[in-house]
Amino acid sequence: MKNLALQTIDTEIKGLELLKTLIDDTFNVVVERIVGIKGHVVFSGLGKNTHICCKIAASLSSTGTPAIFIHPSEAQHGDVGMLSENDILIVVSNSGETTDLFEIINYAKLLNIKIIAITSVPHSSISKLADYTLLIPSKDVAPEACPFNKTPTTSTTTTLVLGDALTVALMHRKNFQLEQYKIRHPGGKLGYSMRQVKDVMHTGNEIPLVDEKTLIQDAVITMSEKRLGCVGVVNNSGQLVGIVTDGDIRRNMSKDLFLEQVAQIMTKNPKIIDKDKLISEALKTMTTNKITSLFIIDELQKAAGIIHIHQCL
Repeated sequence: MKNLALQTIDTEIKGLELLKTLIDDTFNVVVERIVGIKGHVVFSGLGKNTHICCKIAASLSSTGTPAIFIHPSEAQHGDVGMLSENDILIVVSNSGETTDLFEIINYAKLLNIKIIAITSVPHSSISKLADYTLLIPSKDVAPEACPFNKTPTTSTTTTLVLGDALTVALMHRKNFQLEQYKIRHPGGKLGYSMRQVKDVMHTGNEIPLVDEKTLIQDAVITMSEKRLGCVGVVNNSGQLVGIVTDGDIRRNMSKDLFLEQVAQIMTKNPKIIDKDKLISEALKTMTTNKITSLFIIDELQKAAGIIHIHQCL
């Protein structure tokens, strides 16, 4: 059984290698066409391609390109009305002869909607009806992994990867940002993994700050009140110039320590992090440097926030 698994994987890898040879300038044109629409990318396909279309549509929608799926059978019973003049239609058919797709194609032509075909047969009926054709390898050169060369395996894999390529290309073309991605994925582990420093950092009066001339005894009071185990040290202009931690006080403990100024024991140029960085990056910085807090500064080098390792964990 292990050998069959490896054989299946090798067969589909070969299909993907052949797919790479079929990517040409038409791909660029299709990307530009999709970028230019005001409506949705509408997918339609039958059989196993139903699921492939739904996955590609979901990936596009979550990355800034609204997309939907219309089942070709349901399209013949009213769902074709979901298409509008602002959309673009992508039909998926390995053979290029799936007759169930003809009705939605004809309706798209009535609305003057551009049609993109994904097929393995360049001169098929559907390809001839389409404005653009994106090819996947045919069964002749990239057989299905099943012993009868029938069950959609290699063909659906290559179609799915082609859809992924479109998704990534459109993300780059639209300059899709992490902040936009985060808005579309608020829940679950993925949502948590994309939380940024600015989402949880302490701000305003919660930031433990003292002047560089502040006595250490007064800094300890501030440190205790803010309960973050440190204080940031600022100069006369309010710019962050150092940090004093509870560890610094213990290491420098003497009978006269509390009467000294914080500038005497502060660590200059403390580690900082940008507010737009992921919390995971903040945690990595802190664990790598064996520290428990990071300050966030603004464009004037003033403290805009602070994040503690406990918040990250």
